[in-house]
Amino acid sequence: MRCLIVFDDIDEQQWDCVKSAIPEKSESIIIVTTTIQQVAKACRSHGDGYVYSMRALDAEKSRDLLNAVLRRNSPGLDPTLIVDRCDGHPLALVSVANFLARGTLATESNCEKFCRDLGYHMEKEVVFKNLKQVLMRDFISLPGNLLRTCLQYMSVFPNGHPIRRNSLIRRWSAEGYVHSQYPRSDQEIADENFQELINRNVIRPIDASNKRKVKRCRTHGIMHEFMLRMSMSNKFITSLCDPERSSFCHLFLQNSAVGSTSSMIQHTSSVNEKLRARSLTICGNAGDAVAWFKKCELLRVLDLEECKDVEDSHIKDIHRLWHLKYLSLGGTIKMLPGRIDRLHCLETIDLKKTSVETMPIEIIRLPHLVHLLGKIKINKPRFRLRKLRSYLSKQSNLQTLAGIVVDENSAFPQLMAHMKMLMKVKIWCDSTAQGIKTWKHLLMAVNKFIMDGIDTDDIRGFIIKKGHFPELIDLCLVVGNPNLPTIEEGASPKLVSLQLLCQALDGLSGINIGWLKRLEEVALDCKVNPDTMETWENEAKKHPKRPKVLFLERIDPNDEDSMVKYVASERPAARTGSSQQQTHAAAPTPTSSTGEITTGLNRSLPGPSTASTEISSVA
Repeated sequence: MRCLIVFDDIDEQQWDCVKSAIPEKSESIIIVTTTIQQVAKACRSHGDGYVYSMRALDAEKSRDLLNAVLRRNSPGLDPTLIVDRCDGHPLALVSVANFLARGTLATESNCEKFCRDLGYHMEKEVVFKNLKQVLMRDFISLPGNLLRTCLQYMSVFPNGHPIRRNSLIRRWSAEGYVHSQYPRSDQEIADENFQELINRNVIRPIDASNKRKVKRCRTHGIMHEFMLRMSMSNKFITSLCDPERSSFCHLFLQNSAVGSTSSMIQHTSSVNEKLRARSLTICGNAGDAVAWFKKCELLRVLDLEECKDVEDSHIKDIHRLWHLKYLSLGGTIKMLPGRIDRLHCLETIDLKKTSVETMPIEIIRLPHLVHLLGKIKINKPRFRLRKLRSYLSKQSNLQTLAGIVVDENSAFPQLMAHMKMLMKVKIWCDSTAQGIKTWKHLLMAVNKFIMDGIDTDDIRGFIIKKGHFPELIDLCLVVGNPNLPTIEEGASPKLVSLQLLCQALDGLSGINIGWLKRLEEVALDCKVNPDTMETWENEAKKHPKRPKVLFLERIDPNDEDSMVKYVASERPAARTGSSQQQTHAAAPTPTSSTGEITTGLNRSLPGPSTASTEISSVA
């Protein structure tokens, strides 16, 4: 007997209960609906199933549905505002249309007022009962109070506003909404929470694909209105314009008219008003209200990145926010206040959108600083760097520096090697960074950074693309596994020396030296197999510049803290019976007094006009 069976909106526990009763092979049709991606994947793996992902209605279909319900009650009405708020949710569109249809006429002014107060109407009006039940069920089904809090927290951003994943996770951490459990870190827990919200379709990824991690997201329009209203009812989040703002945990100010905002806040405030808010997020123009963070002495998060009229003078007293952990500033800021290094609790400083060019070196001594973002220069201090290097080696928690401008006066090259927690660094090399000492310190630091952080047994996922490393002259790869990175055509056009030091190297390993037009030498480990030697020598003969093929011998250091060294070696004898009967010696490589090769990183490098290099370690 053939039949149609439908399981509607089930979760993991319900699927575990029913799957044993469902045969893997059957002539019947079984349909399972769920909002959880893991459940959908589990259903697909049970028999010959497949997953159909339901998509929200686009703008055109949303208008059609809205007009079909409103019918004659909306002559000439532009439904764009309502469509944006409902975000393609059919039940939301029908509920809104039914509410508007109760009036005599759905006018533009009525729609604007309604959309502004949508959360209030959803809470009070019976017509939204079914919609509210669906949204509440999705909210309550989230595992754990902290995950629900993380979702509610996202309503401090404007509806539809793109939210960067890393910024959101850092804010969660600063607010204390991520609790790690040994041996898992806060970052791992926060990543899991973010992915859980994506998997349950509670938040929507932006520009996402299956091949990369979601970098930006936004809340669904109708869910945002629901959460914001619920947060206001629970004294969790409200606007800075709210007369009862003093009792809320998180405050926001969004896209308000400057004059009306300032007058409204002044009208409802007192001179000695103190706010208990732990975060303040301002988007758009704020007027004099931007300086109201001074009344929030318990602030942990201050986000002025999207504030269009904040000035340097507004943040001069920011050092009084002793509890501040997350600070993000916008494009109108040109200089940091002088006493910002007193904010000892700071974990994140985001200056990417600012015009700040230099930063006092004392900031990198902040004991809890983990992420420093921007394009800034750290000049050499007047005092000696010995104490600072010692401090960084023992106490620095910096994990992200993206990025730092290096020139002849930069102190960063001498300090980078001592930042042992560093996981990601982005470096811009200024045209003045031509001094040998500057390059020596920088290259030593980069070398140590890579050796400490990257699993050099397998770097095949690393791709040097066209246009990358335009000033790179020498590339040395010391690996145990022959899975080399991919070098695309047009990458590193000035590369002169290529050293592939891997005993297990097999053939060309995907490297096309014909794309490296200026190549003059290729160095291989002297213990590679004879076929690989011949392959590289034949390939070198085809190259327009006929680069030398050198062979280097590995010398393991006696000191555990020292790095592996390679010295020049003769070419091993060819195999018996090979077409190449005579033993050739490689051209001798100049050596230093310690026996190290002087090709590669030891060569004096000219400073690039402007080069940007990003190096990320893989834990």
